[in-house]
Amino acid sequence: MEDGALRHQRDQVVDFELVQVAKTLDEKKKTFKYLETTVKKDGLVPLEVFGLPDIGEAFERVYDWRGNILSAGNFPKDSFYMVPYMVFPEGKVKPGSTWDYTTTWKMGETPFKLESKFKLERVYRCKKNHECVEIGIEAKVIPRLKDKTAKYNVFHKGKILFDLTRSSVLWGHFQATESIDSEKLVQDVKSCVGFKLVVPEIEAINDKIKCGVL
Repeated sequence: MEDGALRHQRDQVVDFELVQVAKTLDEKKKTFKYLETTVKKDGLVPLEVFGLPDIGEAFERVYDWRGNILSAGNFPKDSFYMVPYMVFPEGKVKPGSTWDYTTTWKMGETPFKLESKFKLERVYRCKKNHECVEIGIEAKVIPRLKDKTAKYNVFHKGKILFDLTRSSVLWGHFQATESIDSEKLVQDVKSCVGFKLVVPEIEAINDKIKCGVL
């Protein structure tokens, strides 16, 4: 909406396949290096909005044992490519336990702050003797806008199924609502991202991704 009139309205969908190959493991530092490559893509949405390599691109990303991103190719330390979607707790947890995570990044000249809350919802056996955990996620994004009169609200909610035995994400989904309300511009965006492990097939879970809009 611009000056009270509807100017733009559209729906966008993108499907893609990301390959993540383990390169090195530093047991002393407890860090992991992966090469990430997007090999298939159907849709025009740029994958940089998810912090992922676009079709034909590849870069190495280094994680610590909690899931914090220590480096992402040649991208700056304050870029969105350094923002993890999931971080594990520092200590022991049980079903019902929660832990918080906060980080910052910049988009252009605008600083953003992410405040996330994770909850261990359940632990169970999956795929024979594998131990899996289901983790719920809620997060909000806080920008530091130059226009002090503008209102900016972003809320994310999602869930991840993680295989502790294989140390891999089996499936997950995130739903988000984003709104910007200023004197001349009103913008509303609703989105959903779903993802699942497809290779190796023997490790994949057939659960349907519950990808709707909040």
